[in-house]
Amino acid sequence: MKSEKYIRHHIFYLNKMVKYLFIDTNIFLVLYSYSEDQPIRLKELIESIKQKQIAFVLTEQVVNEFYRNRESKLNPSLNTIEELSLDKNKFKVPAFCSSLESIKKIKEKFDEIKKLAKEAHKILSDESKEQKLEVDSLFAELVKITTPISITELIFQKAKRRVELGNPPGKEGSLGDAINWEILLETVPVSADLIFITADKDYLSPLSEVEVLTFLKKEWEDKKKSKIVLYKTISGFLKEELKNKTVTSEEIKKEEAKISASSSPLDNLHIRSSGLFGVSDLSFVGPHPTSGGLVGSAFVEDEKISLFCDSCKQTYPAPKYLPITFCSHCGCANYKNPFLI
Repeated sequence: MKSEKYIRHHIFYLNKMVKYLFIDTNIFLVLYSYSEDQPIRLKELIESIKQKQIAFVLTEQVVNEFYRNRESKLNPSLNTIEELSLDKNKFKVPAFCSSLESIKKIKEKFDEIKKLAKEAHKILSDESKEQKLEVDSLFAELVKITTPISITELIFQKAKRRVELGNPPGKEGSLGDAINWEILLETVPVSADLIFITADKDYLSPLSEVEVLTFLKKEWEDKKKSKIVLYKTISGFLKEELKNKTVTSEEIKKEEAKISASSSPLDNLHIRSSGLFGVSDLSFVGPHPTSGGLVGSAFVEDEKISLFCDSCKQTYPAPKYLPITFCSHCGCANYKNPFLI
């Protein structure tokens, strides 16, 4: 049974004919690796919600996914900063030019950068553990002003049935996307349009990645008698729907590229045109956590993925989630891979 607060909330938006907005977890998580202006867009989104320009739908599932995956998204960024501070990083030049004043100044600056990186890593590590980073604070505020919609037993059973029937969205054996979709079907009123922000290809049409899957689109239109509009970025939504003039087309392109790089790891696998010994060679573009380089190679045989470490020359089954940033056999982080495309 819906609460009185819930009912008042939706009556207000129906009277105002405001569109509903849902943002998938991957959009929030990628903010941890964005440039400095991206949290500004999240601030602007929060302000638009406070001003009731948009009806924002936040689910318990999204909140859980955010905090469940937060640390794994933060770790590569923190490692990149830590790498700058390590003693092994030394500015080396040939002996014949080491006496130049400009070279000496470069070395001094290099040492200063290492010192600053060490200080920054300490501060950011502490703030990360205490959830005091700017993105942490903004997401916490978003949760506070919206009250996440709980996963009821009915929603859970509907999502489970959807997955068992093989209906989108979501991957086999995973209920997360299905839970969010069932909540949207339950929550958003009939005739109210839905704006959906995601880069998850489980929702996107293979024919046109600016539209949701035909199955989902038809289901939404049949049940809600309204349309569903897809965006891949918060910036794109702000520019097109709320007419935010500070958002540039260049910013949207950069944001989309960043999100694509952080999308489902299997989407980053590239099959070569011809394979060796009857198997297909693959490469994946997962960044090394500190160097940003590419790690390992892979091959497919009988639809099973195996990974190959260039250092220890061992193959081993791919884990549930790719890409790999180190060899699970020898523990190395060899990213100089001649097999990469």
